[in-house]
Amino acid sequence: MNDAGGQPEPLADAPEWVNDPDYIVFGGEVRLPPGASDEHGMPRAFRGLIPRSKEKVKADWQQVVGQIRDILDKLPTDQPGFAMEEITFELGFSAEGKVVLIAQAGITATVSVTFKRRQKSGS
Repeated sequence: MNDAGGQPEPLADAPEWVNDPDYIVFGGEVRLPPGASDEHGMPRAFRGLIPRSKEKVKADWQQVVGQIRDILDKLPTDQPGFAMEEITFELGFSAEGKVVLIAQAGITATVSVTFKRRQKSGS
């Protein structure tokens, strides 16, 4: 439901960060240890959510993209008979809400970043 200004109304009984525009909320899986029980109710809806400040997500993004650019800068430009046109890296968010390169099964890529070779000037 929206308020008179068209903004979503804050959720009742929600942790403060759920309604904070400076945070991105990531959803994670809640796993109970064997034999544990789970209470039902509104607070349960917020379990498994991970708050991360936009600044931290931005810093993660800049770090990962910087690492990718460093890798690309060190790649050979061309091999005889071949020219590399583009490279795609698959990124995702870890269970903690950090930006990561996909390197293992179980993490689904949610962001695809493609770097395409620029045409050399004068070509």
